Amino acid sequence: MCIEVLQCLFNFRSWGAIIKTLILSDAGLLQLQSTGNVELATKHIEEAIRMDNKCEFAYETLGTIEVQRGNLRRAIDLFDQAIPLSKTEAEVSHLFSLKDAALAQLKVALNLGVTLPSAMN
Repeated sequence: MCIEVLQCLFNFRSWGAIIKTLILSDAGLLQLQSTGNVELATKHIEEAIRMDNKCEFAYETLGTIEVQRGNLRRAIDLFDQAIPLSKTEAEVSHLFSLKDAALAQLKVALNLGVTLPSAMN
């Protein structure tokens, strides 16, 4: 039901690109939470980034998903793209924390010579 509501909101013609981008990002999260379909969720969020490459929320969300998938280098890159788009000190701090956590995981994995398991299949 929530996905259908977001689809109706997205199709409303008077919304600007920024609102549509946020709706797509939220649709991706809802897709992930309701069905566990990581591919469809990331597809929605990547479409949001294509629509508006200045949407910090989309980069952060996709980066978080990539961390959970074990794609740490991609996640770090996404966090790096989100940081300059942040509008508040709290957002910047949060994004640096996410990035630093991903960097720490990557460093440990490389130092130990292990492959990190994915939390998502």
